[in-house]
Amino acid sequence: MSSLPRLAMPTSRLIYEYDDLDDNGHLSPKCPQKEFSLRGLSWHRNNSLLTDQEAMLMVRAHYRDGARSGTLDLLPYKDYAPSLPRLIHTSNSSLVDVHLVNLTSAEEYNATRFALRLLLVSTDRLSDSWDFTMRKSLDDEHTPGVFESSRSGDGGFLQFRPVAYTEPERDVSSSTNTYFYGDIDEDQLLIQDVYISFGVGGDGFYKQHNYTGWYNFSLFVIVIISIGLGVPLLLATSGITYVLVKRCRQRNPPTRLTNDD
Repeated sequence: MSSLPRLAMPTSRLIYEYDDLDDNGHLSPKCPQKEFSLRGLSWHRNNSLLTDQEAMLMVRAHYRDGARSGTLDLLPYKDYAPSLPRLIHTSNSSLVDVHLVNLTSAEEYNATRFALRLLLVSTDRLSDSWDFTMRKSLDDEHTPGVFESSRSGDGGFLQFRPVAYTEPERDVSSSTNTYFYGDIDEDQLLIQDVYISFGVGGDGFYKQHNYTGWYNFSLFVIVIISIGLGVPLLLATSGITYVLVKRCRQRNPPTRLTNDD
């Protein structure tokens, strides 16, 4: 999250548990769901760091036999974040990382997933609105895969990539989808709700890994890799074939027929 001259800040208000009847990862009104407030949680500092190059705070709270943890990281320079999905940060931005670990699922739900509700409060004008810009990029060096980076317009902005991870050791194979939904409340400040749900159809739901399990490779990436690997392989094969044919011709020169008469 970052701001130019204005202020915008996200705060997590609720955790939603829902029964994903359609197995698509979407928080739909037709899905049975429960909401749980985070107001009664007791937070403890799990780790912290304060140097000339970084200020980091990690907090953790036990919740429904599991844990919810969050990390706020401030880095006074422009670079990629140290962990996936490696968003670009600047000295005027902060990185927010959220973990939901080993949460107890409702017994009556067979397809449990969890979602977060974020409250965004901004000093922007009430007449302003929530504006999204989607941008696709292919970055093999820092984040193998195709991502859609979402960002609001001028003023305060929140940037994210729609991906979450099902294992503490983040990797492409442990990534899963995220979906974002927005509501607006304009009574006093520019206040907007953002709902974030996790998962993709066929991943076994939350109970599979106490999160979700999903592996996918974008068709765009497959095409790029096919071109990158296929063209050199085709050229090499063509070159080898040409050399072999030429050598065979040299070893077996064509027989010239002559007339002795």
